[in-house]
Amino acid sequence: MQAHPENTNDLAHYEMPYSIGRRYDDVLVVGAGTGNDVAAALRHGARHVDAVEIDPAIAQLGRIAHPEAPYRDPRVRVIVDDARSYFNKTRRKYDLIVFGLLDSHRLFSGMSSVRLDSFVYTVESFREAGSLLNSNGLLCVQHGLGSDYMPQRLYLMLAVASKMWPLRIGHDATPTFFAGPGLLEYKDRPPPVKVPMVALATDDWPFFYMEGPQMPPEYRTALEAMLLLALLSLLVCSEGQMRGLDRHSFHFFFLGAAFLLIETVSVTRFALLFGSTWIVNSIVFAAILLVVLLANLCTIRVAWIHTAALYLLLAGAIFVNFQFPLHRLLSAPLGLRLLAAAVLMGAPIFFAALIFARSFKETTTPELAFASNLLGAVVGGLTEYSSLVIGFRYQLAIALGMYALSYLALIGQFRRRVPATV
Repeated sequence: MQAHPENTNDLAHYEMPYSIGRRYDDVLVVGAGTGNDVAAALRHGARHVDAVEIDPAIAQLGRIAHPEAPYRDPRVRVIVDDARSYFNKTRRKYDLIVFGLLDSHRLFSGMSSVRLDSFVYTVESFREAGSLLNSNGLLCVQHGLGSDYMPQRLYLMLAVASKMWPLRIGHDATPTFFAGPGLLEYKDRPPPVKVPMVALATDDWPFFYMEGPQMPPEYRTALEAMLLLALLSLLVCSEGQMRGLDRHSFHFFFLGAAFLLIETVSVTRFALLFGSTWIVNSIVFAAILLVVLLANLCTIRVAWIHTAALYLLLAGAIFVNFQFPLHRLLSAPLGLRLLAAAVLMGAPIFFAALIFARSFKETTTPELAFASNLLGAVVGGLTEYSSLVIGFRYQLAIALGMYALSYLALIGQFRRRVPATV
């Protein structure tokens, strides 16, 4: 720092948790990165620091290159895990829990990527972290650049999670918040700050960087353009005549729409359990493909099951997902968590793939069926963005409605084929 005095302000950011005159023996840092928050804790006399970082490569960079070598200090334990997962697995109590820069604040706070699902900045996450504090422990949350409503949202979320008004100090644009039972020791702390009510980020609506449940105009314009492009492509490829569309086509259309909606929701739900990383996304998509392959292999073996029964099993699987409190799995071991999540979220995909395989096998116009299914998938993918308004849980209700429409279209097609008898 002496060689680079221009970074003094950056150093102050990491010193802030220790600026209120407290000493912390046991410290937890989530989003530890390469070790700047951990180094600050060690400089201020911490006896033990748990550093949670989801990316092993970043943690390794900290071991190799950090000038203070905090990760090589015997007082530090580096834990490669998702923050939410660690909150629910550990039994250790802490004097201070520091939320590091868990997201790229300079990018996302600038509203260039408001769609980021941040399951660390939610009321449930703060409540779980607060449960790990000692009787006089403190939770420290800082945030980088952002709009006016972000500090207001953090303030209210911490108040709801800790059931007391947090302490807010520092610059108005980039404040630091303290919450937890340790605040009761500060008799002269400032009175609660009056802030306007804003939507709180939760596990069901984890869009911390959005101003509220709404469809941003940039997203709406892009979604409308993609839908228009899909429809124009359909008109051009069908030479403007749209021949052959019937109830059977709508059956495949709604199958495609509901399936892609279920798939995208599954990716988000897996992110809650295992963190939002490319590795997690790769595992989810690979698992979905394997479930679809398994369903195709089982099509012949389950030919005796009536299609209506498959739809009932599908509806039951979606209903279980709708009702199941997914955060309960966060405390389970990794293997059990992975198995439970695969069964829970794989069941509706499996039954939906069985229905599609059976219907596609029986169709006499496979090219039209496949085209209808792909167009439906486009609509389902676009529909997923309604989560910005209604949250993720009710996406499952929309998917269930789409599957009901696909069944009604199938029944209508079947009844049209069967001649009436006198």
